[in-house]
Amino acid sequence: MIINKSWLYETDCQLFYLINKHNRLMLPMQYITHLGSAPLTIIPLLSLLLLTSGDMFTASIAAMAALITSHLIVMVVKHRTPRYRPYVSLKEAYVVKKPLKDHSFPSGHTTAAMAACTPFILMFPAYSILFFITSFLVGISRISLGLHYPSDVMAGWGLGFVSGVFFYAAVVALMS
Repeated sequence: MIINKSWLYETDCQLFYLINKHNRLMLPMQYITHLGSAPLTIIPLLSLLLLTSGDMFTASIAAMAALITSHLIVMVVKHRTPRYRPYVSLKEAYVVKKPLKDHSFPSGHTTAAMAACTPFILMFPAYSILFFITSFLVGISRISLGLHYPSDVMAGWGLGFVSGVFFYAAVVALMS
């Protein structure tokens, strides 16, 4: 397991405690975190693929491709990067009642939220703040609930964003 007492790890822990110590946020965060779950990303995207056309359809294809690809990458990275979740390593971490058993790096929920939102951010800039806030809050919820370190979440945002940009560009190029 990766437990390195480096400056980076110590900073990660300090940021974790800064966000996680607000345990009164756990109830709303338990709902917000589901915005990055499989049902709440896949079902809306499938619905958009079936019911829309034009730019919405294009963004939906890109989002679905980014979501699937980034999920596969997350699975591989989690398997190859055996990092304990914060509630296992940090004694003072607040955690939800039913914690997860798999590894923490990177955050899959955060990756999914950002991968699904990025094509819509790019296609519909007038609504980009809503999509950005959604993916941001999913990431913060993962830390607040004691399930991820900030670096897990930042890696998820990065992976989701890169996947979203790549597939947005690819789908737009293919459909034009």
